[in-house]
Amino acid sequence: MRARASLLALCLPLAALLAGCGSPTPGGSTPSQPTPDGPPTGAYSCLLLTLNGGLPTYVPSVLGTVTLGAGNTYVAASYPGGGSYTYAAASGRVRFRQGSLDGVQAAFERLEDGAPVLRFGENLGDPAPEMEIGESVCQGNR
Repeated sequence: MRARASLLALCLPLAALLAGCGSPTPGGSTPSQPTPDGPPTGAYSCLLLTLNGGLPTYVPSVLGTVTLGAGNTYVAASYPGGGSYTYAAASGRVRFRQGSLDGVQAAFERLEDGAPVLRFGENLGDPAPEMEIGESVCQGNR
């Protein structure tokens, strides 16, 4: 948990500067444990954790923006079509069904400041227990 917190606290504010999109995590907030309430609807802007000159940094993710809608529906701006999703509170996982993300899982977490986050594994595989290089993190609005 400490490594993830340190890595995210370092990288997310830097990503905001590089992407020019404002701070994705005000105050260097870091993800917490899964929450029972599930992800709120809205747009989630996605960044990819990578290495640049040996330093971890965030760059825009090919996911672009993932939008969760009413009735557990989703669309991913970078991929055609949409579908539905389910949330398992016990595991903190969002599982996408139908459409371009069919079968993909994301970890749902909240930052310390309450902002919702979807974390996708490398190459849209299952997310690791803690943030790793190659994963995409998508932040929604508080």
